[in-house]
Amino acid sequence: MSERNRLSQIGIKATVIYLIIIFTIIPSFIFLGWIELKPITLNEIGDFLAGLFGPLAIFWLVLGFFQQGDELRNSVETLKLQADELRNSVEQQKAMVSITGKQLDLDIQVRKEQTKEKIAQNLPQIQIRGGGISSFGGRAGKRYSYFIKNIGAAAASISLNFNEIDGISITPNQWAFTDTANEVEFTIVTTNTELPEKGINIVVQLNNTRGQQRTQEYLVGNFTPVLLKMDPE
Repeated sequence: MSERNRLSQIGIKATVIYLIIIFTIIPSFIFLGWIELKPITLNEIGDFLAGLFGPLAIFWLVLGFFQQGDELRNSVETLKLQADELRNSVEQQKAMVSITGKQLDLDIQVRKEQTKEKIAQNLPQIQIRGGGISSFGGRAGKRYSYFIKNIGAAAASISLNFNEIDGISITPNQWAFTDTANEVEFTIVTTNTELPEKGINIVVQLNNTRGQQRTQEYLVGNFTPVLLKMDPE
């Protein structure tokens, strides 16, 4: 039972009890002669009724005040619940936006990876292997032979670059390379020195027939050539 209904029932019961008391006591007092009946004016009738039902009116006024307070408390609780629901709804919307944003970022990343992978499949890719060392012009001059093989898509051009070192050159350093079945040879020539013990870095630029490019970096020297990095992989 709500507080409002409870107060209403209290008011009705109190009113009934009050009326029973009034309409029981007054006839009894008249019968006992404690109240003398005599003609009275309209003003006196009004004063009598006001005095008779005034307490009842004040009682209902106080009861209404408590009912109004209860309704205000219920309204405040309802507003709090609505505020909580709104806050929860906002939090859920934030969570959904965050999830949607993460999903969108993931989709974008996946598409980038797929695009990158698709491009990588259409790019040349080379392997370098050592072919041997020979001397010329005495002990100072040496030729280091290497072979390049394209194991990827057809290459429109291949070029080799390295940081220039006195007495060291690469020949040839570029080709129009489209056949993936054969190898091409290049030579590192040293005239008055030897290759550094740690080797040298060679950057290979590869272009396919669409103009797309891949870069590979190899470390070569008196050892098996090592692929250091490739972009895109």
